Amino acid sequence: CSSDLDLAGILYAPPRLSAGAFLPPTAFTFQLRSETGGRYEIQRSVDLTNWPAIAVLTNSSGSAVIQDSAATNATAVYRAVGVR
Repeated sequence: CSSDLDLAGILYAPPRLSAGAFLPPTAFTFQLRSETGGRYEIQRSVDLTNWPAIAVLTNSSGSAVIQDSAATNATAVYRAVGVR
């Protein structure tokens, strides 16, 4: 039995985080650019092994400013992970 299948979908570019600014004493802001309506968990790591979430958000306009109010002077890496 053979069946033809047509699939349609929309492909979006991966989310991008843009460099931000440290706001002493304990805040760091940066920007997320993604598709409008995309839902993301923003994660931070200081050791590239553990990635706790600092926020979950829906990017309603395609660009969102994120503030990590628990940032310190320590080096950290951030990432945006898509969630459903």
